[in-house]
Amino acid sequence: MEKQNPIERGSVYTILDHIDHIAKMAGVDHIGLGSDFDGITSVPEQLEDVSTYPNITQGLLDRGYTEEDIKKLLGGNVLRVNARGRKGGRGMTLAGSARASAFRAESTNLPSCPSSDPPEH
Repeated sequence: MEKQNPIERGSVYTILDHIDHIAKMAGVDHIGLGSDFDGITSVPEQLEDVSTYPNITQGLLDRGYTEEDIKKLLGGNVLRVNARGRKGGRGMTLAGSARASAFRAESTNLPSCPSSDPPEH
């Protein structure tokens, strides 16, 4: 099937475009990036492995994101949500799909977190 309909590889710029879109729709407080490269057969250009993450950082700086926003995107948001889940999420953590599903299903019971305005481009 993939040979008939190949998936475009994309690039770091594709990832940055997605980050921009999510930031505009939900705010930078609701974006978290990970680096699970196991089990995939293709990666975006200029993001071949975790050592290329500085390409994301530079791209975000070039697009006007603040240092504070970048820290949130590259780990701060995930740590914040995980800590909130441990403290007030009825004992839930984000580990394991069953618990992650429970977190999503019950997230409406959590206090809302303030949203950041996306950077102007």
